Amino acid sequence: MPPSGENRKPGTMEVLVDLESPIEAKDGEGDIACQVGDSRLALLTIRKVLGGSVALLNTHTYSQADFDAVGEVLLCPRPLGLLSIKGSSLAALRAAFGNHAIASDKAGEHTMPELAAFDGPSCVTLHPFAPNPRDICVVQNFNDEPVHVAVTVAARANSSFRFLDAFTDRAIPSRRAAADGCDVLDFDIAARDRIWLQCKGDGGSASSSRLTFQLAGNVASERRDR
Repeated sequence: MPPSGENRKPGTMEVLVDLESPIEAKDGEGDIACQVGDSRLALLTIRKVLGGSVALLNTHTYSQADFDAVGEVLLCPRPLGLLSIKGSSLAALRAAFGNHAIASDKAGEHTMPELAAFDGPSCVTLHPFAPNPRDICVVQNFNDEPVHVAVTVAARANSSFRFLDAFTDRAIPSRRAAADGCDVLDFDIAARDRIWLQCKGDGGSASSSRLTFQLAGNVASERRDR
């Protein structure tokens, strides 16, 4: 990806990725470019269209030719640099493919986005449930070491609501982000482990409030300002 040393610009990182096609990079919001010699080629390109946006991820994973070249059938022919992306580039990838911000309807009320958003390192995935008042999502850690993750939800209607891991019944602590009126769930996930986030009210009954999620970039910003 971008160059290192004295020529390295702020907001860049040194990660090798395989590009599928030599597409010239443009400077657009949310775009990710790679430096290849004297050329800047696109890894991620996002363009606004009527009613939404179109995202192009210009990456090459593995083809049959890759497996044939190393005589392998099951194991990956080589590491994927895409899995080492972090920081603003990782946030841009997640935002392009589902890490949505809170949306508001005409009355100004928050509405549930299609997918939940979260803040965490690479090789951590979020699997949201269909909108319902109890189950939020499952967060899976595919790393070989523990990781820290933060999920942000709209502030609970009252203090009786609590969050827990449905797999273990372990309570998940939350804190109020005063700047945007949201609750931040901070938790660690063990290596190769997962957590099923649930919201419950008094007596263990499921909360009847509607949960909404905030863009992960705001989670990271709020954590730094603590």
